[in-house]
Amino acid sequence: MEHNDVLINKKPLKPAKPGSKRYQLEKAAKSSPQNGRAPPVSSTSMKSFAPSISFVESSVLFVLFNSSTSLKACLGHPHIFYEGGELQGPLKGVNMPSQTFLEWSQLPELEISNSERAVLSLLSSFDPEPKYIVGCLESDRMTLHHEWCHSRFYLDEEYKILCHEVWNSFIIGSNEKGSDSMKCSAAVRYELKMRGYKEENYCDEFQAYLVAEGSSEFGRRWKEQLESISHVLREKIGEMQLTNGDKEFVQPISPVAKMFSRLTVPVVRCLPRCHMRPLSFPLAQITTSSRANVIAHVSSHRSFASAESPSGGEKKSDKTSGGTSLVYAAIAAFAAAGAYYMYSGDNQSTSLVVANKPLEYQLVYNKIASILENNDYDDGSYAPVLIRLAWHASGTYDKSAGNGGSNGSTMRFGPEASDGANAGLQVARDLLEPIKKEFPEISYADLWTLAGVVAIQEMGGPTIPWRAGRTDAVSVAAVPPQGRLPDASKDQSHVRQVFNRMGFNDQEMVALIGAHAVGRCHTDRSGFDGPWTFSPISFTNDYFKRLVEDKWVEKKWNGPKQFADKATGNLMMLPADIALIKDKGFKKYVDIYAKNEQKFFDDFASAFSKLIELGVSFKEDAV
Repeated sequence: MEHNDVLINKKPLKPAKPGSKRYQLEKAAKSSPQNGRAPPVSSTSMKSFAPSISFVESSVLFVLFNSSTSLKACLGHPHIFYEGGELQGPLKGVNMPSQTFLEWSQLPELEISNSERAVLSLLSSFDPEPKYIVGCLESDRMTLHHEWCHSRFYLDEEYKILCHEVWNSFIIGSNEKGSDSMKCSAAVRYELKMRGYKEENYCDEFQAYLVAEGSSEFGRRWKEQLESISHVLREKIGEMQLTNGDKEFVQPISPVAKMFSRLTVPVVRCLPRCHMRPLSFPLAQITTSSRANVIAHVSSHRSFASAESPSGGEKKSDKTSGGTSLVYAAIAAFAAAGAYYMYSGDNQSTSLVVANKPLEYQLVYNKIASILENNDYDDGSYAPVLIRLAWHASGTYDKSAGNGGSNGSTMRFGPEASDGANAGLQVARDLLEPIKKEFPEISYADLWTLAGVVAIQEMGGPTIPWRAGRTDAVSVAAVPPQGRLPDASKDQSHVRQVFNRMGFNDQEMVALIGAHAVGRCHTDRSGFDGPWTFSPISFTNDYFKRLVEDKWVEKKWNGPKQFADKATGNLMMLPADIALIKDKGFKKYVDIYAKNEQKFFDDFASAFSKLIELGVSFKEDAV
C-alpha cells in the first residue's frame, strides 16, 4: 500500500457463490503474493497517479497515461486478476470488462490505492456506465489500437462470431501435412504461445494482432497468407476513430503503421497526427555538471517512458557550471552552439535544452523516427539496418591501437564501405543522407550513432544515453584495418577476441549480441538467411528466450552453416549465436536475460552507449 493511500470503506460482502466470477477472483487473490497484489509498482511510493486523459467512446472507457508507472499503479492489480500471471516490468496496455474491475474492487480486505480509486471514480462519473476499460500510454497509438480491438471482440457479438469462424477455418484448413497453410498455422500458434497467451485466448489475440499490427506480425513469410484474413477482419471492425471532447484525439490508424505509430518518446512526437506536447525547458535551469543530466537520454521504451512534466533538474551554486559550459563546449566543437537533452531521473521525463538554437537534435531525432517505416523493406522497417550501421561504424575500435570506432565515420570511404562485413549498409547510409543535408551541422558520426539510438528506442527498446561531439575524418587514411568486426561463422573464442579488443567483458558481449532480437540475415549480404525471432522489428529479450527454450538443429541447405528452430523451421541462429549457450561464461548471462527483460534492457543500454562512444574524445567537461 502506498504511504499516502487510503482505504475505501466497504460494507462486508456475503460469501461468494462457488463457481461465480467473484469466487474465482477471491481464489486467485489468495493464491497470489501479497493478497493478490503485485510488488510495489515504483520506488517513488509517496506518489499518487491518475490518468492524464480519459473519455468514453462506444461504451468503452479509455484511460490514457503519461507514464508506464501511472498505468501500472492505476490498472496493474486488476489486470492480474483478469489476465492472470504476475506483473513483470513496465506495463504497456490493459483491457478488461468494467464489471471485472468493479468486482475486483469489492474483494474483502483489499487495500485500494488512491491511484486505483481514480479509475473507480471515472467509471461512476459516466452515465451510462462504460462496459469496458482500455488503458495505455497516450503516446502509443499502436497499443491503443490493439487494446481497442479487444474491446470490440468483447462488445460486438457479430464481430466475435466472425473472429471465431475465421480462426476455426484457419486451424481446420491447415490439416494437410507439410502444406504452407499448416506451417503458417503452427507458426502463429507457436508465436502466441511464446508470447504467454493461454490457448483459449488465441482467437482474441490473433484478431487484435492482424487488425492493429498487420499481417506481417507473425513473420514476413506468412504475410501473404494472412493478408486475406486481416482484410476480412478490418472490413468488419472498421477503423478506430476516437475523439476527446470536441477535438479529434486519434486519427484513423493505418494497420500497417507498425513502427511509425509505436511512439514512446514522451515529448518527442514523431507522428504529426499524434497528440502533441509543447517543448519548454529554459537553459538557465541547466547548472549541474552531472553526466546523467547532460548526456542525451532520448527517452523511448517498449515499456513506455513517462511524459510527465519535467521537474527542471537539480540546481547547484554558480560555481558548478559544467552543464552550461558543456553546451558552449559543443559550440567550439561544431563551430556552432550545441543542443542537449535533459533527463530527470525522478519522473523519467525528457526535454530538449537549446543554446541559441544552432542545431536542434530533437528535430534530428524526430526526422529519423519519421522515416523508419517502409512496408516494402524487409519486415516493414529500416530500424534494424540503422542499428547495424551504428554497430558496425563503432565496432572497429581497437583499444590497444587507439583507432577505429564511430569517430570519423570512416565507412564513407571506399575501403570500409566495400568491406564484406558491411554489405547492405549502403541502404542505411543513403537513407540518412537527406537528413544530413537538412541538418548539415551534424556530423555523419553523430548522425549514424543517433540513428541507431532512435531505431532501438522506436522499436520499444531501452533508453540509450547519447551525446553529440563526434567528428568526421577528412581522408581515407583514417580507415581502420579490415577484419575487426565479428564473424558470425566463428565460435566463442572469436567472439571474445573481437569484443575484448574493444574493451568489453563477457556480460557486455552477451548484452550487445542481444540486438539480434531484431532484423534478419540476407543471402545477398552475409550469405545467411532468416530472422532470429518472430517479431524482428520489436526490441525484446526474445532472442535469449529462443536460444534457451527452443531446440536448434543444423539447417540443411546450400548456404553457409546456420541453425533452424526444430519446431517451425522459420527462425535461425548463427554459429556465433549457438556459441553463447555452449560457453559457460556466456550461458549464465543468456539465462539471466531470458528470464529478466528489464535486466537485459539496462545492461544493453549501458553497453551500447559505451560502444558508440569508443574512441571518441569528448570535451573534458562533457564527461
